[in-house]
Amino acid sequence: MPTYSTAPPDPEREPLAPDLYPPPPTVSRDKLLRMRILTPLSVLLSLGANLVCALAIRPGLGDINKDYYTHLTPSNSMLAMYWIVLYSLHIGFCFLVVAGRKEETKDAVVNGVGMRFIIAHWVQAIWAIFWTVRVFWGSVACLSLNALLLLTIYLTLIRHKPSRSRPLDYIFIHAPVRMWLVVLVAIDIQHAVFVALDWLSDRATGYPHHQWPAFGLILGPAALGAVFILLNKDFIWLIAHLWIVIAVFIRRPKPFPVMLACIASFVILPGALVVRLAWDWWRSNRRQGRIRLEEEARERAGYVDREEERIRRGGRD
Repeated sequence: MPTYSTAPPDPEREPLAPDLYPPPPTVSRDKLLRMRILTPLSVLLSLGANLVCALAIRPGLGDINKDYYTHLTPSNSMLAMYWIVLYSLHIGFCFLVVAGRKEETKDAVVNGVGMRFIIAHWVQAIWAIFWTVRVFWGSVACLSLNALLLLTIYLTLIRHKPSRSRPLDYIFIHAPVRMWLVVLVAIDIQHAVFVALDWLSDRATGYPHHQWPAFGLILGPAALGAVFILLNKDFIWLIAHLWIVIAVFIRRPKPFPVMLACIASFVILPGALVVRLAWDWWRSNRRQGRIRLEEEARERAGYVDREEERIRRGGRD
């Protein structure tokens, strides 16, 4: 009679199953340590510079927006609320960088976000100084550089998709990157360009100048946002962009083309999400219908085989 051994396998002779091994680390310890040190410092620098330039200096950031009013000037209160939420998410990102333990989270932080996020905060601090001292073309350069940095982060994070097991990754990594990119692309750069070109709104003449450039600079980013929403089913982009458009819409007075661009944006942005959801629903139903047809075909094939077997048995009997 054969004998069976119940002793545990010797790891030197018989390796354990692959799923019992911990996944190999994908993140450099040096890069992660650098992120854990520099990220909180950069966020603190950016937040401190913006708070000082907004609250401790007169005229501050909001005062300059009032003094240099353009067709694209948004509501100060709505924009302030937006940045409060955004910096709250940045602080949450700092805690995630320092305290995150999952390899997927570390990978998204180091390889998905990386030093570009830190540099963006340094540039944001410089922008606050430039805007306060009215070096407007320097402000445009800072905002454009940050938009480029955040766009590359956004595209990189597409490969680091969050999952339901890691909801904090979506809240503190993906959401702040998208919100920051949206506010730059949707309004900050355009408004800074208008101010730098001295394309200011003139109440005395009834705002006749630069209306259609403002129309294009609102509707164009909305069309770009609709593409991102359509391709990535991006709820964060939709909500953030709609908030910015509303902030521009409610700040009065505005010429008719600007109001028209805002109304068109209200249609384009949600419409892109509706189209994407409808497409996903159609594909899902088509896939389920194909699966049902395959199951029915297998059932019919099985029924035919059973009938043929029954006929053969009847013939033998």
